[in-house]
Amino acid sequence: MDLRYSRSSYQYEPLLDGQIRLLEVHGQTIRTVEHVFLADNPSYEALSYCWGDPRPTEKLSYGDGKYIEVTKNLQAALINLARTEIPHDAQRRLVWADAICINQQDIEEKNVQVGMMREIYRNAQAVQIWVGEEEEDDDKGFDLLRRLLHVSSSRTTSQHTHSISYMTPRTRATFLGLGNTWKDAFYVESGIVALLKMVDRPWFRRIWIVQEVGVARKAWLNCGKLSIEWEDFIQAIRYSIDVRVRPLEGYGREMALKIAQTRDTRRGFQLSQTTENQGENLLSLLSRFHDFEATNPLDMIYALLGLTSNSTGITPSDIRVKIDYGLKKDEVYTHVARTILSKTGNLDILSACHLVPNERNGWGSSINQPSWVPDWSSSGKHVSLRLQGSWREDYFDFVASGSHTQCVPKFPDNRTLCLNGILFDKVTAVSLPAETRRAPPDETPGIVVIFTDWFKEMYRTHLMFRSIDRMFNFGRHKAKYVTGESMFDVYWQTRICGCYGPEGYDVLYDYFHDKAKEGNWRHFPPPLIPRNFAPGLWIFSLAYIVNLIWLLVKGLFGVKRKPAEVDTLLSGKQEHMAYGLWKFIKTEKGYLGLAPASTQLGDWIGIFEGGKVPLVLRKTEDAQSWYMIGESYVHGIMKGEAFDERNCIEINIV
Repeated sequence: MDLRYSRSSYQYEPLLDGQIRLLEVHGQTIRTVEHVFLADNPSYEALSYCWGDPRPTEKLSYGDGKYIEVTKNLQAALINLARTEIPHDAQRRLVWADAICINQQDIEEKNVQVGMMREIYRNAQAVQIWVGEEEEDDDKGFDLLRRLLHVSSSRTTSQHTHSISYMTPRTRATFLGLGNTWKDAFYVESGIVALLKMVDRPWFRRIWIVQEVGVARKAWLNCGKLSIEWEDFIQAIRYSIDVRVRPLEGYGREMALKIAQTRDTRRGFQLSQTTENQGENLLSLLSRFHDFEATNPLDMIYALLGLTSNSTGITPSDIRVKIDYGLKKDEVYTHVARTILSKTGNLDILSACHLVPNERNGWGSSINQPSWVPDWSSSGKHVSLRLQGSWREDYFDFVASGSHTQCVPKFPDNRTLCLNGILFDKVTAVSLPAETRRAPPDETPGIVVIFTDWFKEMYRTHLMFRSIDRMFNFGRHKAKYVTGESMFDVYWQTRICGCYGPEGYDVLYDYFHDKAKEGNWRHFPPPLIPRNFAPGLWIFSLAYIVNLIWLLVKGLFGVKRKPAEVDTLLSGKQEHMAYGLWKFIKTEKGYLGLAPASTQLGDWIGIFEGGKVPLVLRKTEDAQSWYMIGESYVHGIMKGEAFDERNCIEINIV
């Protein structure tokens, strides 16, 4: 929201309390800029768009021979909106667009107007979403959306169990109401690719869209001349996830899930306006939408404040955050963290903390922030263990602190959090993390580079699993864990962080034991790398390709499919392991678990009052306090087995 905006001949007049500006748009012309009181319920549409390049390079005619400079994307959005039909009960088209309707050079006005944005979008007759100009095959993507919407509405619940990712292309086309020809199949596949490209557009990653569509009475998604109602778009996206439309997997699936969750937020907000149910609290919203983006890091907080409520315990008035773009990020983030800790009396917010390498002395969440303050603006794919691969936290029933579910945090100073807890055990072994996946290069690499990088990644994956083999003693068939369980059962439960999902323990137990019988116990293709392998030995490539072909053949001919919910859960967990964000650990007492990739030998596992999960700690340089590395899953202590209040001490985290 603090992007630069350049004015030409238009001069801003001050707004009175409760006033907003509205643009009367006609073609490429802004006829008037009007000051109206929001309380008078004016008839207007609100624009939701991505600023794009902040430099205003286009000119819109204004008044008599004047013009206003705007960004290229805003110009395109307004011109497109002018092509659409004016709302039936309106005599003219009035539009609210933040870049023009808020004086971006006046910080005081900006603070006030941003605080009114929930009501601005809520009171609009419609929110018009502009994702950009139409690109190749976007029409096929929109047609696919409508077909998915039709199929989801016309089939019974029992008919929704199909996974179309396992269908042949022609069967998939028939399922979606087309013919059974290869032309129809190609049409569907082109639509899937176009849809994936569209949800990868910048608009879908904006943190502000959560509020803009969350409070809207009605919203329309516009891509060039193509248009679909937002509710229909979300229903089609949700259905595409239910039936596993590929390639909406990996990043596409993650983004589709996030987009779909905006409907849950919207419905929760709408319900809160008519019943005593007051919707979500700020921590829940921050956790679910933490990987959205904002140009100004303050917007990661400000964009969600308007969706919080009065009965959930953490409200804007509780937090006492006054929207102020003159504040520093660290001030706002620390204040929010302190307030949430004090108001909730639990440590749930600490699950959002994670330390990224190469920031604070080689590691850290932020140079200026305490380690117990989540950096909501940080890039990356860190997700709380409770949320990975799952829609909700309903199936996560751990309370590492046992019956001590509440805490009274102390703050000796603005950078120190004092908690009551125990230092349970020291980390004595860590697995090699997976190769961190890199962003796609600007230029398409050659085929040799692609295959070389792929083989190197497979080799590193092999080394990672070799370190896990040693940690879990898989060579000893009768080895038992400290709880008396088999090491294999401990492995697969740790692999999914003990989250059994709606399928339950028995289904997952059978699934993993079936995998073990197939020799694919790791939920990865079994590596065929000799122990003396060097990455340059291309003989491995042939062996690996043969192995993949064999797995494919097994998959096509009768191998039992895992339940859809199991697949969703595992793909989510595997995604975050593959990104190198988590690794296996072993403690001095023989406990095994998962911890952040920044975990090192000598770190400690702490359990604290009010905490659902153990925390990984590291001594500060002066050994007087502790840094928090992040949350962890340690098998055998997640339900209070190791917590004893008699051994609690005060521990300072900085």
